[in-house]
Amino acid sequence: MEKSINTVTTVNDRRFRNSLPVSEFGWNSVLETFLSSLDVRETTRSTYRWGMLQFYRWVKSRGLDADRLTPADIVSYKSYLQKRRHSPLTVAVYLTAVRQFYKFTESQLIFPNIARSVRPQAFPSGCSGTAWDLP
Repeated sequence: MEKSINTVTTVNDRRFRNSLPVSEFGWNSVLETFLSSLDVRETTRSTYRWGMLQFYRWVKSRGLDADRLTPADIVSYKSYLQKRRHSPLTVAVYLTAVRQFYKFTESQLIFPNIARSVRPQAFPSGCSGTAWDLP
């Protein structure tokens, strides 16, 4: 039985939907809805999709519940990316995807924005702005 994303129940805040775990009503469905809502180039959409899939794989590899993540989990993911020796730009792009995803899910009352407090990754010298400035 597919759960409608429009049903509002409780997470930590009664405004957020969560009568079924996101895995039951379709994490991929939420991801695809997020991606289709973006007014960006297809290459950016593909990059965000890849970044979110990497994040989801990390969540599952740690045995975490995708429905119960906290800001500390996002910080741990950032640290994980940095320790894997990804380039600063790659870390920035992956974190931007996560941050934008949670901004979207909060706007849709699916999940609170647990990535809001994560500081943006600075670009390497020679680049301007921060990761959050990406289209």
